[in-house]
Amino acid sequence: MIQTIERKNCPFCGAEQTPLHTGLTDRIFGTAGKWQISTCSDKTCKLAWLNPMPLESEIEKAYVKYYTHAPQDADSAGTSTFKTLQRWYAKLLGCAGERASLETFFLDDDTPKKVLDVGCGNGNRLKKLEALGWQAEGQEIDATAADTAIALGLDVHVGSIHGEHFSGRKYDAIVSNHVVEHLHDPAAMLRRCRELLQDDGKLVIITPNICSFGSRLFGKNWRGLEPPRHIQIFSPFAMRRLLLDCGYRQVSVFTSSARADLIMTGSLDLAFRGSHEPSHARPSIANALMTVILWTFARISTIASKNSGEELIAIAHK
Repeated sequence: MIQTIERKNCPFCGAEQTPLHTGLTDRIFGTAGKWQISTCSDKTCKLAWLNPMPLESEIEKAYVKYYTHAPQDADSAGTSTFKTLQRWYAKLLGCAGERASLETFFLDDDTPKKVLDVGCGNGNRLKKLEALGWQAEGQEIDATAADTAIALGLDVHVGSIHGEHFSGRKYDAIVSNHVVEHLHDPAAMLRRCRELLQDDGKLVIITPNICSFGSRLFGKNWRGLEPPRHIQIFSPFAMRRLLLDCGYRQVSVFTSSARADLIMTGSLDLAFRGSHEPSHARPSIANALMTVILWTFARISTIASKNSGEELIAIAHK
């Protein structure tokens, strides 16, 4: 069992908590325990967090069966067909370009220089940044994931971003995909990133959005919750405030539904099957059809309300 600590007040602004979801269990990797998610009562913050929160010294117990960003299996004929349909439908929804930009952290039009991917996983995105001409480095604390990236010929450091390895190093861009929600102290990570940036260097963060269409629709079955590994789930308001508090400027925070199909597939499994197994295989036909419908609604929702995308993207400068 994971030891916890109660957090009655918002970890960011100190406002009182309001219970959002109770009686949650880990229906993805089977970590023991029941969890509650609270949300900030301050409407200018809206941060969500696990309450009680796992102790940082205990959180590794939640990753015992984690997939560790292992390399993808070779696609079967059925899976390849499904992915082709995904790409086609993304074009139909008008979000294919945005979907591609998410994979390269919206650095497509920047002059390629030196970039660090914090929590780079198996290195797939590092490879894409290299293909754009960037001098790409990665940081990863998961040795299994890092070994996969290193096997691809990538420059990846195994260890904390706060370690001596990064002392004196500077980067023109620092990027991070679905990492900050796993951290007990995201402010410390963001401040460290700022230290490592060149003057006017760029930071790009991608993370789940607690204010999303899917979050409202699925409630406790929303894939973005993932208790107990997602310690804090950001709203656009909380992310903007945090970046400004950490000394960043030119802060731009927006949301995207371009990859909403990935969240919808998992959420449908949790809602109707009671569990979800992360996999790169194609979903059932029923799940795929419902995903297409909900992806469409998510896209419309984002057009109507800019804060309702499934993923939150923050771009800021030192």
